[in-house]
Amino acid sequence: MSRELSLKDKIIREIYLEDGGSMNEVKYIVETQFEYVAQVMKHSAFEGVLLPYFGKFWAKAYRVQKVNEAANKIKAHGII
Repeated sequence: MSRELSLKDKIIREIYLEDGGSMNEVKYIVETQFEYVAQVMKHSAFEGVLLPYFGKFWAKAYRVQKVNEAANKIKAHGII
């Protein structure tokens, strides 16, 4: 039974097929971009991030609200 590829895997495969290089190089480059997006969003209050040739990434307002509510509950209970 074959598993369906994730969006990230599809992006990696498409870049590999179009531009060549090794699969490991392409995977490293793509994963580094996603790590960068996560880091910037985490440290900039979930502002959007624009990556040339990849697009704009942002968190939905509802999701930001839920993350902030969870963080406030944890802080209120002295866990952090």
